[in-house]
Amino acid sequence: MERAKKGELAAIAELYRRYWRAARATAYGVTADLALAEDTASEAFYAAIDGLRDLRDTQRFGPWLRTIVVRTAGRLRSTKPKGNEVELQTLPDGQSPAPNAHLEQQELISLIHEAVLNLSESLREAMSLFYFEGYSLKEAAHFLDIPTGTLKRRLHEGRQRLREVAEQLLRGAKPMNPKREHILQQLTDAAKEGIYSETFYQAVRKALRLRPVPDELLKKVIQKHWAAKHIKTSMSAEKERKMRDVLGRVYGPSKRAQDPNHPVGAVANAIRAALPQFQPWQVDWSQVDVSQMLRNVSEGNEKALSFLRPPDFTEGSQGSYISAMRASLVQDEDGSVCMPYELMQKKGTMEDLKKQIRKGKRLSDTLHLMWKKSESLPD
Repeated sequence: MERAKKGELAAIAELYRRYWRAARATAYGVTADLALAEDTASEAFYAAIDGLRDLRDTQRFGPWLRTIVVRTAGRLRSTKPKGNEVELQTLPDGQSPAPNAHLEQQELISLIHEAVLNLSESLREAMSLFYFEGYSLKEAAHFLDIPTGTLKRRLHEGRQRLREVAEQLLRGAKPMNPKREHILQQLTDAAKEGIYSETFYQAVRKALRLRPVPDELLKKVIQKHWAAKHIKTSMSAEKERKMRDVLGRVYGPSKRAQDPNHPVGAVANAIRAALPQFQPWQVDWSQVDVSQMLRNVSEGNEKALSFLRPPDFTEGSQGSYISAMRASLVQDEDGSVCMPYELMQKKGTMEDLKKQIRKGKRLSDTLHLMWKKSESLPD
């Protein structure tokens, strides 16, 4: 703490390593939105480091940071568009069929996710800290500034709530969100008109306001249509080379991100140095058969894009990896920069969206973290 107060980067990196996941857990408890929680945690952590000199009791950095996170989360949540969340209802399987049978597994994951979202803020925060982020009872209780016994009671109550959901699943009665199912069905039906139709655009806008966002369904629909567009005719070697170059630009680092003397490259190297447990990994696009990849995507092959993940992830073993990628950003008319899906919430029609993307499209450098570990959870 004393070194961090003096601006020592290694000490600040250590604080980030110890506390950023806790900040995210608290933000998730308040917002019930993982993307917004990550934005909140980042902004709150920056504010905490910026005001570190004002903290007198260095032993209370965690609780002090949590206060900043809660305040930041409340502010960002108030500016976020209202979603379509409704309370879960218990319905027999036959009354609300899944839009696509092959998405049944993803649907069950969403149901558990929704059950977590319906916990109170304090229970969701406790469950996130201990189970999702992996903090010990002592660490989590210190961050929350509560006795260990209080944290244990919250964890017990949270587990009990989720156990009730699990029991309903085993009995064949799933806690369903009828409004969510209706929107997913609309999305599936709208895809038949094409992903560039106004009907599909409006269906996607509704789907993006759901929590959790139906990422798997959106990816499957868009990838299938995109792949089908590119395999209507046989792909020449030159066209495949150009497509490989484009995909390599998106799924690989930029020149500035690889230059240690450029500010972007220097920051990327500093982040890597602060995360030594993550091994560097990149997609080798020279070895990718683009034509076969497109055919696999169009046919709905689940392993079509497995090459975008390290081999350990495909084989099911554990691992931690970091890779440099690019992210699409769009500058809006008011000067704000946002992700395309965020811009969709602002633009009422497909034409308005395409017009703004043409005017303000950008590519940003990102570092993509992937990790997988297995461990037994306590009762």
